[in-house]
Amino acid sequence: MANSVIWICEYAFKNCSSLKNITFSEKVEYIGKFAFSGCKSLESVYLPKNLESLSRHVFEYCESLKVVELPSGIENIYMGTFKGCTSLEKISIPEGVEKIEITAFLDCVNLKKITLPASLKVIENCFYNCHNITDIYYNGGKNTWNNIQIDVSNTSFTTAKIHYAYKYVSDNAKIDNNNIIVADSNKYIGKNVLCVFMKENKFVKIEKDVFKNGKAEFKKNNECDEIRVYVYDKLTSPKFDFYEKIKL
Repeated sequence: MANSVIWICEYAFKNCSSLKNITFSEKVEYIGKFAFSGCKSLESVYLPKNLESLSRHVFEYCESLKVVELPSGIENIYMGTFKGCTSLEKISIPEGVEKIEITAFLDCVNLKKITLPASLKVIENCFYNCHNITDIYYNGGKNTWNNIQIDVSNTSFTTAKIHYAYKYVSDNAKIDNNNIIVADSNKYIGKNVLCVFMKENKFVKIEKDVFKNGKAEFKKNNECDEIRVYVYDKLTSPKFDFYEKIKL
């Protein structure tokens, strides 16, 4: 594709049954609806990083499509985008996407693994008849996952294993993939904080003033299984107010 191409018009390559691969110009910003619909031999798509809009039904019924790389600039996956892509086994939706529309992945019967962004707010009836989804990798925590509006017709979501990028261990703490415990709360800003580290309800150690601007990080290890967080007033010590337990 010529480097001067910025737009790909509607229906531009529809039903080009011999088309196997596409090399996009990095200047492409827009791909119109049905642009590659019915390209039954198309096997891989690496979309350009400057792409801002991927219209409806762009790759529907690309039955040989196995590899898709989506750029971070798009905000929605529109209706029918990958409908009927029966060879597609995995898909990663980039950060920034807030909505996946109805029928976006309808009848992707071999789809097994999907990665979803923490930015996602709405999942419409888009994974209907995708009964083989086994793993969902979500780049957020369980509490934000529960805030996503998920249409009940996405029945595979009830049986697939959901992998969270981190898990919440208290209202104000989470564990990331590197086993770093991050406690972050506005209520600790400007406070004198005392962290008491415990192992099986036995004292291990104390650390003072570990929270900076309301945030603290701890390396998860076998040394302790709980942090008890207190705040204290230096002027009226030894007065302590208990705040929370962080289970490790």
